[in-house]
Amino acid sequence: KYLSQIASTGYSNQVVAGMTRVTYNQDLSQIHALGTLISVEGSGDNLFKLKEGNQRLVQELIKASKAKLHLNASVTQITKKDSQYVVKYNGESEESFDILVIACPLEFAGIQIDFTIPDILKREFQHVFVTFVHGVVNPHYFGFETASELPSGILTSTNATSPFMSFGLAKSFDNGSILCKFFSRDYLKDQDLDKIFSSRESTTRFEWNAYPKLKPTEKFPPIVLGDNLYYADALESALSVMETEMIVAKNIARIITG
Repeated sequence: KYLSQIASTGYSNQVVAGMTRVTYNQDLSQIHALGTLISVEGSGDNLFKLKEGNQRLVQELIKASKAKLHLNASVTQITKKDSQYVVKYNGESEESFDILVIACPLEFAGIQIDFTIPDILKREFQHVFVTFVHGVVNPHYFGFETASELPSGILTSTNATSPFMSFGLAKSFDNGSILCKFFSRDYLKDQDLDKIFSSRESTTRFEWNAYPKLKPTEKFPPIVLGDNLYYADALESALSVMETEMIVAKNIARIITG
């Protein structure tokens, strides 16, 4: 009854759908309940970021672990020798380990695993386009008379015809220009940006397979792939956020330490 009341008022399409689209680039009708809940939670005011960038958290965790870190080292092959795992990277370099944790999505890792592991569920990922623009916005595109009326964020509903999923204002400059960020499912074309902006000083685009499509399902990849072999990214099928990846990493560490 409660859910039907929400739907009847248009709240789900006008508000919740915008949250799932900005968080996961996925429509409310396509995403499971847990993903929807996290999308709503992420719209609150109790969100934090590190002053020097959230990457600082990862850097400090690595420093605290005193681990040997290999940067720009692409793993190409994993073999098994007796009870150890032999990891080959950057062509011919290799190291042996008693315990191995795979933290990246195997769908895109390009790693050759030369022994039998459980069947890994091939997940469909959401391809995301992020476009940063520095320029002078055309307020009439958004239905405003002046740029000062522009809100800091604009979400879109499921039936929206706009070329982007969301718009976020990052910074305003004294000369009247702004720096903003767009999320979209497709490449944001110059002709579309020329309608949104009177002029553009710079446009920077990124695209990647950001996270699995969070469709309702009862099937998930296994976390344990073998003796002392673990797959941390399996939990991303249920929920793709940094906090849950830290939780599964902590739990795997507990399994390893007994």
